[in-house]
Amino acid sequence: MALRVAFLGCGGIANAHMRSLAKAGGGKMVAFCDADEARAAKAAQDFGGKPYTEFDKMLQAEALDVLWVCLPPFAHEGQEIKAARKGIHLFVEKPVSLSMDYAGEVAKAIAKAGILSCVGYQIRYCPHVTEARKILKGHRIDMVAARYMCDMTGMKGWWPVMAKSGGQVVEQSTHALDLMRYLAGDVLNVYARYAQRAVVGQPHWDVPDNHVLAMDLACGGLATLHSSASIGGWDAGVRIFCDDLDVDCTFSALRVVRGNETREIRSAGDPMVIQDGNFLAAIRKGRQDMVRSSYADAVKTLAVTLAANESAAKGQPVSL
Repeated sequence: MALRVAFLGCGGIANAHMRSLAKAGGGKMVAFCDADEARAAKAAQDFGGKPYTEFDKMLQAEALDVLWVCLPPFAHEGQEIKAARKGIHLFVEKPVSLSMDYAGEVAKAIAKAGILSCVGYQIRYCPHVTEARKILKGHRIDMVAARYMCDMTGMKGWWPVMAKSGGQVVEQSTHALDLMRYLAGDVLNVYARYAQRAVVGQPHWDVPDNHVLAMDLACGGLATLHSSASIGGWDAGVRIFCDDLDVDCTFSALRVVRGNETREIRSAGDPMVIQDGNFLAAIRKGRQDMVRSSYADAVKTLAVTLAANESAAKGQPVSL
């Protein structure tokens, strides 16, 4: 029997997951909740199920197996905890919160309820990333250079407002930092410098558009992140320098250099479809270990991004 799936939030990323679940199979979308009545109604029309504008009413009326939480960063107000208390498995889009305290409370609720969780770091599911993990195993990681470049200067609404999005490092470049953690291990501390360049004078912007992070890794290596919301084009990935390897893992391909030999691997499949289908399979089997980014693990990535914001504000390193 298909798992009964509901959505909280029916915006752009939610619709991507709806299409993904339709392709992956194994789930029946039965309810859609959004503060915008028209968006909830459109999702229900496109994918079946019933629209709601109030989360508590949906939670009370529907018998749900799993909830996809696709909210803007500022809009997490206890919904995950309410769902966890009803035994509903949770998929939460990144970033999971703008507050470590709140994320900690959700993590506790998930653990207490014994439900499965997954966070939307779909790059972990790319086949070339799986291969990168295998290649890096046993090697000494000396230095990591992560990057996330994407022109967001045309964005309006909540994204360019620091109090609502947390800024690019928290909301967007978190994908590069999470991939770095997945391949190279945890971060011990971060020193960040932010600047506004291309967006100076735009009245609807108060987030920086250029960011540089320096980090110490638990493995003993050093790491950086260069992140820009104003450089044209798009480029994201993690380059890892090891004892005898140069591994460049983008979001779609892998390049491995050892001496005079170069190996390149292109990714296959849609990582969101793989991730979403895998989570439904994990729920059916009762196996959290099948999930590559649990909520508890995603909180560690959140900690790095929020520490970067704190460091930039204070002008000094922040330990995690």
